[in-house]
Amino acid sequence: MSSLSTTSADITRTVLNLPHTYSEYVASNASAVSSIESSLRSLAYLLPGARLNDSELASESLHTFVQLLSIYHDSLLKKRAALIASSPALYKSRDIKAPVSKPSLHAKYTTFWANSSSLYTQVATFLKVAEYTQLLWEMTAKRRGGEKTRWRVVVLLEIFKAFCRLVLMRLTNSRPLVSPPMPQREDFAPVEPESEIREDFSDVDLRMVDEMDNFVAKDAFGEA
Repeated sequence: MSSLSTTSADITRTVLNLPHTYSEYVASNASAVSSIESSLRSLAYLLPGARLNDSELASESLHTFVQLLSIYHDSLLKKRAALIASSPALYKSRDIKAPVSKPSLHAKYTTFWANSSSLYTQVATFLKVAEYTQLLWEMTAKRRGGEKTRWRVVVLLEIFKAFCRLVLMRLTNSRPLVSPPMPQREDFAPVEPESEIREDFSDVDLRMVDEMDNFVAKDAFGEA
């Protein structure tokens, strides 16, 4: 009985620690997370070729999910980048550092306003969510209520996006808006040493990845 209680407590503790473990993994493996997101987006493009009901809706749902997940990943990476900037000694032992490339004008502009106003960050995030989910909302509305319902959804989404842009213009003192309104991941994501990344995979693993890429390419586009 005691062993069962201990096992149950361990399982509960593990489940409760999953969000923290996941956040730590994402924040410490920016390049790996980007590769996984890219693979999932490629899978979304291949889904319409499969023999599935509502394959187009399923493909767009997967693509939208990955896009929304990338927003969450960006927030985790921004927090890690801020910690590195404030306390670089904490991560010196892990050889993780901030990007050393010169930030672009877009990165400087969006970072300035994001750091100046939390409302700017929230509104910009809402705008990105609306843009990422718009096509899925349109497809769902057309499927449920026809073309008339679809256009109602389009009008509502465009009104919401226009409102977000007006708020951003108000926060930036009527300055021109940029797209995307937030810094891109490569502008702030911590950089991991290439040697450590390469050591995680053997030559056999890398060869298997190359063979899988060739197989997917042939399956999607056919033999040359």
